[in-house]
Amino acid sequence: TLAQQQQQQRRQQQGSPLGSAGSARPRTGSPGQRQASAPKLPKLPFAAERVQQAVQQKPALAWHTESWLQVQEQAPEWTPGQTLPRMQAATRQQKRTASAPPSSLLPPVAAQPLDEASQEQQKQAEKLEQALSLLQKTLAQRHPLLLAIFGSYALVLRQQHGGPDPGLMLPYSAWVALLEDCRLIDAQRPGPKDKEFLGAFKASCSGKYPLSPQAPASDMLMRFEYFEALIRVAVAKYVKPGQCREVHEALGTLISEHLQGHLPADMRQDPNTFRANLLYTPCIDATLRRAGGPL
Repeated sequence: TLAQQQQQQRRQQQGSPLGSAGSARPRTGSPGQRQASAPKLPKLPFAAERVQQAVQQKPALAWHTESWLQVQEQAPEWTPGQTLPRMQAATRQQKRTASAPPSSLLPPVAAQPLDEASQEQQKQAEKLEQALSLLQKTLAQRHPLLLAIFGSYALVLRQQHGGPDPGLMLPYSAWVALLEDCRLIDAQRPGPKDKEFLGAFKASCSGKYPLSPQAPASDMLMRFEYFEALIRVAVAKYVKPGQCREVHEALGTLISEHLQGHLPADMRQDPNTFRANLLYTPCIDATLRRAGGPL
């Protein structure tokens, strides 16, 4: 029927965006409401041509434009909200740099003269540094000899459980024997310097160590403490009486006159050299292997 055809046409018009004649559907709402509901597109940065035109019209924008272009080249993924603060910071830095006078135009700053106390302290520091350098050089030159003597007089230290690994330590009895062999002290005729020579051991010792878990702890010197004790002996024997002015000279004299001059040759040899030359041979190895069971 005619009523059914009209109702079907109205349904088709409501379901499609266009009418039956192809015309657009009528817009609803005011222009202001349609503008408010429209989605906002993100603002794109200016093109290079627009930037150049702005610089030509207003040369004062040259620095800002250059900063903007540098920022875009370094990090093009930055948003405008991140770019603007960095441009402003660069502009402030440029203004500070431009307002500051060049360093060549600044008047030279005169060095403040040191007072007598500061000058004396500086001289003492330089003198101490030079003395330490010369002393280190002397120890480096005589280092193999000093280590060989230490190894000959030192004992193998056996620590308790939880202590450091066993190593060479110089007990007080070995220190006394070393001074006697060097003819620095004489047990039969004590001299005026014997107390200082023996006291160098105590002054250089930093702690007590046990020879075994059952033995009581006693004072012992480590290698660096042994070097310190020798330096104290050299100062007491040569520097204090005025025979030498420098510590390194006193130490060199002590080594030459007493350690090399009076110690037996076997006490000045490195034990490892003896083992390598006489014990670590095929003949000794074969003999030890044959007697391995009883040993």
